[in-house]
Amino acid sequence: MHGLKLNVQTNHPISRVIDDIARYTIASLFYFELESIPERHENVHVGTGHILCFLRESDREFKAFINQLSRSSAYFYLNSFPISGRFGDHSCLGADVNIRKRVQLNIGDSFTISLKQEGLKTCNINSPYSVAKLVVAQGLNVYFGRADHQKRKRCADTGLPAAKRQRRIRSSMNRIALRKDKSKEAANDRI
Repeated sequence: MHGLKLNVQTNHPISRVIDDIARYTIASLFYFELESIPERHENVHVGTGHILCFLRESDREFKAFINQLSRSSAYFYLNSFPISGRFGDHSCLGADVNIRKRVQLNIGDSFTISLKQEGLKTCNINSPYSVAKLVVAQGLNVYFGRADHQKRKRCADTGLPAAKRQRRIRSSMNRIALRKDKSKEAANDRI
């Protein structure tokens, strides 16, 4: 085992490949989630999301992982621009002490999030991301509320009075009921 370790340390091409594998492995521990459906203004999506980590505070490696990222002055980047906050300060941690970095989005249809450690190349975090694909993958586009059963706020409905929103919902439900009745009648006619 000592010979293998010495061979890796002295053989620079192998050492570089192993360092690259380590960087990509660290970056692959992170992922991004939208907080809600971003608002679209012209060709720009504006919203908020979070960078999260598969490694949890309850894992015994978590503290060493955070310390390593802090020592290496690791930063997250959004489309090649640094995101404020460092590992080791509270801006990267959520209330449950797990990694949860809040990110303000002002982006096009797709974006890249990457991790940069001092003296090393930047690694993408499971990206580039597509806003539309993230919305679908997270179930933010479900028709009857959100996956956690809370009512989803839609930008188009916020300016409407409550009575008009209710009428809009009732008329949609009536159209669905009529379609069902027509399809039942057509099925009965075929029989």
